[in-house]
Amino acid sequence: MTHLAAAILLPYLLAGAAAAAETEKYPIWWSPSLELESLDKIDERRRKRFWPEEYEGMDVFKDGDSKAKSAVVENCVSLDRLLNEGFYPLYSRGSQIAMSLGATCATFDMLKGAKAAEVSFVRDFVMTEEALDYLPAMVNISPGRDWLCRQYRANERRIPLSRFEAERNVQLKVLNDFTIEGRIEWWFYDVEILARADFNRDGLEDLLVIASADATEGTWGATTIFLLNRDTPDGVFWVVDAEEELCTNYRPCDAHYDEPAALR
Repeated sequence: MTHLAAAILLPYLLAGAAAAAETEKYPIWWSPSLELESLDKIDERRRKRFWPEEYEGMDVFKDGDSKAKSAVVENCVSLDRLLNEGFYPLYSRGSQIAMSLGATCATFDMLKGAKAAEVSFVRDFVMTEEALDYLPAMVNISPGRDWLCRQYRANERRIPLSRFEAERNVQLKVLNDFTIEGRIEWWFYDVEILARADFNRDGLEDLLVIASADATEGTWGATTIFLLNRDTPDGVFWVVDAEEELCTNYRPCDAHYDEPAALR
């Protein structure tokens, strides 16, 4: 390349480098709890065993029938395959474990398609005593169907968890910068930040969290992941793509005898 050609191309090369740096302003971040070395090792991480070698894995049965064909879940790859083939754990505790592992595996899949964000209102958010003033009501997974419908309405109106549950005396414990634990009368829950990235490719950085809940009595429990976002640095988060239609199989969401004061 001649000196003249280099002089002509240099401004364009610098502009390209600047543009690349700009898109990496908010690089993809993930929690150490995922035990993921780098994004190019996601497939390797999905093949890693859930349990130490001395444990065989988790038994699952075709159609959840103890007399039917059985198989063993060892990692994300086998979990996805066996669930797709109709293999399920026998007991509720096993189903809860499978649900939790499945949420982690789904996180790896989401990270695989994520990109660095151009704009962020979530980068500095960590779990504190004030976290409930910003987290959406839906992250407290509820065993009550009507309650879920109310949470969807609260999500639409950007009503935070603290206001939504003001009448429930939530006992909050901050475990670390990434995790909080809440306890109320009938169940307890925890919410953990798993990753920050532009997952839906709209240019905005999203917050990916995993939420788990268990009943204080009985065997009910659930785990799921939520994609959160907000449009101001101090705004209330909302669950991305949470649709009211998900409540269509429940009792009408517009008729509540005990609707929370936050929604009245």
